[in-house]
Amino acid sequence: MLALGLRPGKTTIIIKKAQAGAQVSVAYVNSPTFITISGDANGIKRMLMAVESKGAFTRKLLVNTAYYSSYIDLVLQDYINSIYDLKVKPNASKFGIRMHTLITGAVVHNPDELDLVKPLSTGFKKRSRKNAVDILVEIGPHSVFRGPFVQSLQTIGVSSVPYFSAIIRSENGMQTALGLAGTLFNHGVPLNFTAANGNKSSLRPPRTLVNLPPYQWNHSQKHWAKTRLIREFKLREHGPKNLIGAPFSATSANEHIWRGFLRFEEQPWVNDYKINDLTLYSGAGFITMADTQNIRTITGFRLRDIQLISAMLVSPDKGKIKYTLNLKAGPNKDWYQFAVVSFGDGRSLTYNYIGIMLVKYDNVQLGLIEQLEIAAAFATASSSYHQTIDPGKFYETLKHVGFHYGPCFSNVTSLFCKPGTCVGNIVIPDVGFTIADTSPILDNLYKERPHIVHPTFLDAVFHLGFAALMGDGQKVINPMVPTYINEIYLSNRLPINVKKHLKGFAYIKMAGLKNLQTKIAIMDEQESSPVLTIRGLYCSQINNATSGAANIGLPPVVKKEAS
Repeated sequence: MLALGLRPGKTTIIIKKAQAGAQVSVAYVNSPTFITISGDANGIKRMLMAVESKGAFTRKLLVNTAYYSSYIDLVLQDYINSIYDLKVKPNASKFGIRMHTLITGAVVHNPDELDLVKPLSTGFKKRSRKNAVDILVEIGPHSVFRGPFVQSLQTIGVSSVPYFSAIIRSENGMQTALGLAGTLFNHGVPLNFTAANGNKSSLRPPRTLVNLPPYQWNHSQKHWAKTRLIREFKLREHGPKNLIGAPFSATSANEHIWRGFLRFEEQPWVNDYKINDLTLYSGAGFITMADTQNIRTITGFRLRDIQLISAMLVSPDKGKIKYTLNLKAGPNKDWYQFAVVSFGDGRSLTYNYIGIMLVKYDNVQLGLIEQLEIAAAFATASSSYHQTIDPGKFYETLKHVGFHYGPCFSNVTSLFCKPGTCVGNIVIPDVGFTIADTSPILDNLYKERPHIVHPTFLDAVFHLGFAALMGDGQKVINPMVPTYINEIYLSNRLPINVKKHLKGFAYIKMAGLKNLQTKIAIMDEQESSPVLTIRGLYCSQINNATSGAANIGLPPVVKKEAS
């Protein structure tokens, strides 16, 4: 048998020209452009040479019998007699299982319709929804008709119909037939498993064996399926924390992940931060997440290149908001890349802020020269003439331009300002889980602290910059939100005692028309050394007249070198 890349009419002409005569005939019309011929060896050889000379496709089939040719007449009657007793089961159509003949494409009802002499064709003349099929199974020595069937189905716009064969060349026929049964069952075809696996000629039904020797169970070895995620969750060293949540399984050895849920009933202070009547999670809250880790052995943090990309809109009606803090090793030793990602609607992922952080388990205090410079700047700002600003009026002014700070965020208690400079006191608020001022041992106070700085205090540090911009308190400013910070230094010696006051100062200047650049420092209780510094804080204005979803995303980052 020989497969040819020719049309039926062209094939008949070549058969005549090659003088193959009755020795070769068309056995199978695979597709409109693909034909299989059958005949004796000499006729097939002449056809092979004739077609190859025309540059058409040829492939000799791996069979030793000239199927669907006149040579099959010798065994045709024996073949019909061997299948004469086959009957179509009356309930076969109930399951949608039909057998088709490739001679006419019609459904087979009796063995007389099966033929090994007449040519076959996959191009059925009758196509209807009644004859539509979901699965095609070929009963034959190999899936030789798979390609032609797929091509024929594609010509009528049908694709993705599963095609299987009962027998596969060079494989055990019983195994391939049973494999076909399993495949059909997986595709939803009802099967008689007793017929597939059992022996119908058995005189007795199958029984369970009860005389097998006892199995030697090894009870010393426990086999309990636990995934890495479950194992790490159950054996985690630290539980959840209010600001960052609980440790979560990472995807690599150099990565740390915390996953948390923002709930109003657990952190009611969140509701005290509003801009243009929208309740947002404070940008300071994202920053404090990065430094809320195992503080027992950490003396401080340096955070650099902080980009606050998108604000997190919160509302009691939205329920809990899922967020994650990701830390992974940076390009330099001891530096980590960090990012806070939230899932505000429960489906889409939003990057809220990114940056890099230095974490050391030894002294990470500011350099001596830097400490002296900040102390000198603080002394200069404190000694120069400033106008006293009432904090109540200050927050009332901010409220008129869109900033709505509730009691948890209104933590500036005194202000002494002049244009571009401000000195003020900030009180540490009681937000429900800050360590009380009655701790008997100071070292324990710093070791057991839940965080280095709380968002409500850090956000109040930003307020010193707004006060410096207002100068004498009469200048009206537009609502601004932090968008970029060159560097933040946080010392583990920063007090967190409730109602304790810390003094700080801010220098400010405008960077363009809508961007604010400032330097801020908070001093220790002795006012001799800084415990919190901010260099290169850039704030961008947002439209005061606009509300709704347009204000949720922050303006583009304005990244400049701080002077």
